[in-house]
Amino acid sequence: MKIILISIFFYFNALYSQNSIIDFFIPHVKSFQKSLENNSKPVFKIKDTENGFYSYDLNSFGITGFEEMAYYISQKGNKFVAITSFGCGPLCGCDFPKFFELNGDILVDKTQKYFPSTLKSQIVKKLEAQKSIILKSILEQIYKETGTELTENDIPLAFWVKLPQKGTTIKFGFMEGAEENGKFYSIVELKYDSVSGLFSM
Repeated sequence: MKIILISIFFYFNALYSQNSIIDFFIPHVKSFQKSLENNSKPVFKIKDTENGFYSYDLNSFGITGFEEMAYYISQKGNKFVAITSFGCGPLCGCDFPKFFELNGDILVDKTQKYFPSTLKSQIVKKLEAQKSIILKSILEQIYKETGTELTENDIPLAFWVKLPQKGTTIKFGFMEGAEENGKFYSIVELKYDSVSGLFSM
């Protein structure tokens, strides 16, 4: 009985000690340092601990790019983060976000739990259906403004994910110019239900 009570204590202590995004960020940075044998630290672009959102450069690790991290809490008490990695060289692009829970001081990949393959496939289909439409619109606008005739290959349009700095909705779309300050075309919104602790379109 004593062993069971101790186990329960440590479980809830670990669960509720995850008080903010920083509790996930620190072990994430340590994993970078260990795998790359580099004790550098990322440079913050945005550090909004209150709203559970970080954006940070990875150049100090010899990686040309940056990451964004968003912190989530469900009404059931479980806590997790979404992390999107962006590679730049010279144009930028990103992967689909990954999702992690914390077990002690180790991040555990829970992407299939929060972002299953079936949901990802639905988003991919919607993105593919809209890409040509967006490119056509951009080309028409350029021709209207400058008289220049371009092709789709002349337009840098990158897949892009926007994690929320405020709110909980993740946006998927395309970034014109393939850089942070380009025009973002939002195609799909992934909404978070704090009751179920899951996402849906």
